[in-house]
Amino acid sequence: MNRFSVIHNGSILAVMIIFLLPFSTFIWEDDVMAIEEPAYSVVESYDDFEIRSYEANLVAQIKTQGEFDSAGNQGFRVLADYIFGNNDKKSKIAMTAPVKMSGAGTADEYNVQFVIPRELKKEDLPQPKNQDLKILSIPKKLMAVHRYSGTWSRERFLEHQQILLTQIKSHGYQPVSEAIFARYNPPFVPWFLRRNEVWIEVQK
Repeated sequence: MNRFSVIHNGSILAVMIIFLLPFSTFIWEDDVMAIEEPAYSVVESYDDFEIRSYEANLVAQIKTQGEFDSAGNQGFRVLADYIFGNNDKKSKIAMTAPVKMSGAGTADEYNVQFVIPRELKKEDLPQPKNQDLKILSIPKKLMAVHRYSGTWSRERFLEHQQILLTQIKSHGYQPVSEAIFARYNPPFVPWFLRRNEVWIEVQK
């Protein structure tokens, strides 16, 4: 390798490092993320999952149709459009995590949800211009949560859903809702560094 190649390759590496630095907290530092998450307390912790008590919160929800992967992305685009200012007040709402997706009772139909920041009350929220987007109040819930990394595929989600269902029953809990897919990272985060979760509401 000649001297020019070394300098050239080194310059490219430096540019890549500078570009990726602002995103490092999303990729490697989950615990110091500035992105707000729904308030919860850990009730019990096991090897493969946690029992969390989630406080009541507000969500913006859109129904989408299609295959698992594309439906989630389609729903996120609609929700992002709302929080970035496509509403009656043209006001922006801070991004939160995770984006949640659950089945709506029929094949290839899903509810995709964005959690509203805790400081905002329902009466103060801007109204969406998209009439299909709804603002919903979610009551306090007891959730079993299993975390995993990897792709956002339906197959991987179903694999980890089954892991959680098995663990729930073996520890004396009863599932009382369908499974929810929760994704925390933006699409540019490599699949092996992503934080994904399966949520299922439970009772003892």
